[in-house]
Amino acid sequence: MTQKQISKDNRIYWNDKIEKKFDDKKQSIESMFINEIVEKTEKQYPKFLKILGIEKNLKKLVETQKLYNEFILSRDKKKNELWQEVSNAFEIIQKKFERWEKTRKWQIGCPDLMCSDIDGSCHVDDTIQKRLKQNCHQEVEKAFYASPKAKDLQNIEQWREQAKDVLHSDMIGSEVLKTLQNICKQSNIAISIPTEKTLKITQGGE
Repeated sequence: MTQKQISKDNRIYWNDKIEKKFDDKKQSIESMFINEIVEKTEKQYPKFLKILGIEKNLKKLVETQKLYNEFILSRDKKKNELWQEVSNAFEIIQKKFERWEKTRKWQIGCPDLMCSDIDGSCHVDDTIQKRLKQNCHQEVEKAFYASPKAKDLQNIEQWREQAKDVLHSDMIGSEVLKTLQNICKQSNIAISIPTEKTLKITQGGE
């Protein structure tokens, strides 16, 4: 038989193999006593709690925990009921909002129904009223500008349109400038329209 020491690789191999064999044997023996240990644990547990002085504390915890869970369940039930009422009320407003939005051609639509990511609260009514007020403002503004009080504004827009029409017409240059000058004069807008003399000077003429 060789006198050399066992190599490192062989030592690791046999160590792992021995560990596994002994673990398997241990588990086999322990399995024979598992049921007995479990039964004894169940019998000893009440006495164990008394020794630790924790029995009454556990009983108190069970009682308070039960009350807490019952409250949470009832609270969640009430929360769901109220949320359904909120959803129903919102849905009615949403349908009316969208109907008027389409009819009146509003640019600002109805918001979505959402809750806060921070505390779960819902304040969609604030957003709805803000958007309704914006739409109301637009309608009042539009009606005001169409009223006699806004005649000057209406005239300005008409003169602006006339000026653009002239600029895009087939009229000769001098006629275009002369017509633009008349339009601006009517609308009380100061504008410098070059005359023929001015044009000759800028072009290097006499």
